[in-house]
Amino acid sequence: MHTSACCWNLKPWQPYRKFRKLKSVENVNTSKSKEHKQSRNRRHKSKAHKLRDMKRLFQYRQQREFRNELPFSSITNKKINKLKRENENLKKTILVLTPANENITASILDTNSNSDNQKLELERLSNELKYHKDIVDEYRVYAFDMEKYTSSLMDENKMLKQNQDNLSLLEHSSYQNQQLQNDLKSVTAELNKAIRDTNFWKDNAFRENKQCSDKYTEVHELEQEIKQLKSDKCGLTNELATWKTIATRYK
Repeated sequence: MHTSACCWNLKPWQPYRKFRKLKSVENVNTSKSKEHKQSRNRRHKSKAHKLRDMKRLFQYRQQREFRNELPFSSITNKKINKLKRENENLKKTILVLTPANENITASILDTNSNSDNQKLELERLSNELKYHKDIVDEYRVYAFDMEKYTSSLMDENKMLKQNQDNLSLLEHSSYQNQQLQNDLKSVTAELNKAIRDTNFWKDNAFRENKQCSDKYTEVHELEQEIKQLKSDKCGLTNELATWKTIATRYK
């Protein structure tokens, strides 16, 4: 019976078990021959091919060393679970901060609106204050003019009384005395009217001056309120920026 290993086909006189055994031996021999061929190919590589292989090997070793040096290479499951819990807590914090952030934004908008309204009110009061100051200055001018006019009338009245006394001593006619008395009465009436006008303008000047003082106080209060609103806005803006930074950091 022929049992050569180089035989590929099953002979009629060759049993099936013997064929399988020979087939496996054939495969082993073939694989070994392939290994020898690959080793020969490696030995006969060109210099550039060898340099390329060495470069790849060096890069592979560098990557392996880099992976070993990464900080998360030594992270344990306990640390990972702790980080997950912290992440969940931060997500909850962000959920809480989001409506608070919206509330702060609304507060800033309200503060801006209030500040604008206060500025308009301050501008209105400033214009009104300027108007009252002009009125006070005008009333003071009127009062000063009336004082001068009253003083001149008082001098004239004094002179008329003196002339009347002189005429009574010199015994002039009754017509002249009557004329002097009429002049004295008219000057006295005009003097009284001038005194009343002077008091009127003084009272008006005092009243307008008091209103100016009240306006000054109101303007000062509005300025302080605007400063406070600006300070509140600045604080809210800084708080909003801080919360936005926290939210973006842990998203």
